[in-house]
Amino acid sequence: MLFEIELSPMSNPDILGFSNDIETQSKSPDGVNDNTKPNERTTLDCTQFRRDYDILKSFHFLVPVNPPVTTSKTYATMNITNHVIQLTIYNESFVPLNVYCLKNLNQLTIQNTDFYQYGLDDQTIRPIPSEIGQLSLLRTLTIINCPVGRLPDEIGQLLLLTGLTIIGSNLKEIPNVIENLSQLQVLRLSNNQLTLLPSNISRLRSLKTLWLDSNRIASLPSVMSSLTGLNTLYIQSNPLTSIDELNNLYGLQHLYATSCKIKYLPNNIVSLITLNMAYNNLIDLFGIGSLGRSSGWKNFDFSYNEIDLIPPEIYNIISNMQSFSVKHNNLTHLPNEIYYLQNLNTVSLNIGENLFSLDELNTIKATIVNRLRNVRVTY
Repeated sequence: MLFEIELSPMSNPDILGFSNDIETQSKSPDGVNDNTKPNERTTLDCTQFRRDYDILKSFHFLVPVNPPVTTSKTYATMNITNHVIQLTIYNESFVPLNVYCLKNLNQLTIQNTDFYQYGLDDQTIRPIPSEIGQLSLLRTLTIINCPVGRLPDEIGQLLLLTGLTIIGSNLKEIPNVIENLSQLQVLRLSNNQLTLLPSNISRLRSLKTLWLDSNRIASLPSVMSSLTGLNTLYIQSNPLTSIDELNNLYGLQHLYATSCKIKYLPNNIVSLITLNMAYNNLIDLFGIGSLGRSSGWKNFDFSYNEIDLIPPEIYNIISNMQSFSVKHNNLTHLPNEIYYLQNLNTVSLNIGENLFSLDELNTIKATIVNRLRNVRVTY
């Protein structure tokens, strides 16, 4: 059933008998006094609300409850005990302070909305309000395209949080209290202004997926190998020159590190299935034999680098390669070991746009025809 929340219009002072030259004060539904100085907020008072529904009604925008369509809109999900367990605020002017009275929230999504009604005079971006810490039952928090600057320490009080997403929000740092989020499984911090990670991120032992793409991170903390539960890591589009900090990260299966400045491969990531390091500064593939040794079919992409050598150690993993691309590099020949690609399944090999001589290219083609008949090759 779809409910529409209707707001009563603000009273007209003339109707109530006040003249226009008398200063009137009114309080907006979300607890912001209209005549207070900009940037001032009243203290959160949740005792004024009897039900979660009353909290929704206090907002300065309409909130459909349990609508049949939820794409790109503000809405709330209410359970059979009349508690609001999910709230999405989409493309509104600002987040009402009373949001933090919804103590039964499991999921909160805020997109294209400011956290404050007024900005600071110096244009400083303020953190998420500290009242976020009162949502103790929150399991997923998603913030997209909302200026936040930094997270308050109270974020560490969300002990049940399993998913934290902050995308395109100018986030500059991660507080040390992140270590308190022991249940966190997915951390997505894409397209922000991060320059480093706190070393205590290694205490997030439940973390499985980490997104750090499109930031300003020049180096990773040395403790990355302690993230033993990490399965997938996105670090593309950062000014990274080395990812040696990922050495011995045995559980990592998917690594996306395109469009960085990395010169050498990491070592001893034995479970790798997907490795994409296109658009880097790789000069060779030494260490490749230690990547994905214990995994099954693998997909490795080293396109658009400066690679001039594929070492013989590729023999350690080549038989289980599903796709292998070294397109647009500086290769002048292929090692004999490359021809040990398995013929049992269709395999993709891309060696186009390299520096092979005509004679070498003809030799490669003849060898592939004789030995790799099931391999799909791009020259």
